[in-house]
Amino acid sequence: MKQWIAAVVLGLAGLAPCHAHEMEANRATLVLRDGGHLALTLYLDYAAALHQALAPGRPFEEFMLTHATMPAAQFQQALDGAHRKFEQGTRATLKAGLPVAFRGWQWPAAAQVQQKLRERAMLLVRTQGGHSHEAPLEVRAELAAGEDFHSLRMQFPAEFRDVLVVSYRPAQVWVKPDQASPAVVF
Repeated sequence: MKQWIAAVVLGLAGLAPCHAHEMEANRATLVLRDGGHLALTLYLDYAAALHQALAPGRPFEEFMLTHATMPAAQFQQALDGAHRKFEQGTRATLKAGLPVAFRGWQWPAAAQVQQKLRERAMLLVRTQGGHSHEAPLEVRAELAAGEDFHSLRMQFPAEFRDVLVVSYRPAQVWVKPDQASPAVVF
């Protein structure tokens, strides 16, 4: 009996609440909709990507402190240049090598980015160069190929490092009240 109780207690101990840890890798989610419309959502270690784009030869801590204290107009210029570089380096190619461009990029505001850099720089100073992890920043863009397609190849800027690509085409079905849906297949 005592062994059974011990097994239950140990089993329940494994069910204790735990905090989910966001995957730290850069990720891209591609959602293909009808008519050749593709939605791209990037989840980036944005500070690391900016470091690689704006000051790859400098130590990360130096980059953080320099850009966190930069005048707003100068920071906006640097950020605009990095965004252009990221947009040009993010490429989609359809069959037969036909390139298609993403449009409608939604980047965070420069003031928001600089404030995040300030916060992270203060954390770096406080922990004396220790590792500081920040939630990934979300960036969105759209692609309209003008025709349906079933495959494409993606390429990302070197500043993003490795990118995990998750892709899917959603399936939709109406469900009548008080009726079960058709089988939902994943």
